[in-house]
Amino acid sequence: MITFNQFTIAISLIVIAITLIIGIVLLSATTSKINRTLKYNNQLLESINRPFLTVFINKNTLMIKNTGKTQAILDDISINDNEISVLSDISINPKQVISTRLETSGKIEIKYHSKINSYQENIDL
Repeated sequence: MITFNQFTIAISLIVIAITLIIGIVLLSATTSKINRTLKYNNQLLESINRPFLTVFINKNTLMIKNTGKTQAILDDISINDNEISVLSDISINPKQVISTRLETSGKIEIKYHSKINSYQENIDL
């Protein structure tokens, strides 16, 4: 009778250990899937809510409009590798337009950032 009880306890311990291992594996798989979903949602929210700068020229005036949903802070604007220092460190709110006199046209490079990421746009005029 004693050996039967020991055998029953040993089998019960094995079943409990296997159940515990299966539970940990399922929990880690679920946690991994939740983590991937959260990363994807963050990337999606960032792409939707980021600032988008639109650049256009109107009668020798360079106009930059933020068509995105968050504020953009200009880091550097250069035309044909000549920096326009007047427009550095300026914040552009959504739907806001800033403008400056344009003396030459060519390749425009704009570097800007939001609270989360940095962006760079290259435009040929």
